[in-house]
Amino acid sequence: MVRNSKNLRLKGFNSISDLKTVLGEFYMHERLAKQKLRRLECFITSKLAEKLWKCLGIALLMSSNSNFNFVAPIPVDYRIRELTKRLGAKIENDEDIKSFWSRVLS
Repeated sequence: MVRNSKNLRLKGFNSISDLKTVLGEFYMHERLAKQKLRRLECFITSKLAEKLWKCLGIALLMSSNSNFNFVAPIPVDYRIRELTKRLGAKIENDEDIKSFWSRVLS
């Protein structure tokens, strides 16, 4: 565990809420803290943050790092459906795709 100059504890993140906690502790001591905390909340609950977290999770898995909690819904669109088929998974519907990727990511 590392401490920065303002005595904030920096540790590994296992979820978006961990990231929110660490950033929230940092922003509490900054100028215009309320505005920054509102912006943080808006970002953390956004689709963009969810997609970035998912991309980070996939990148970590690809580099053989798996010591983290990766809980996020799998978005099923054309690209995901096609990738899943090309990987040889037997799929009939979106739930099959979600189930396949949940097994891969766990």
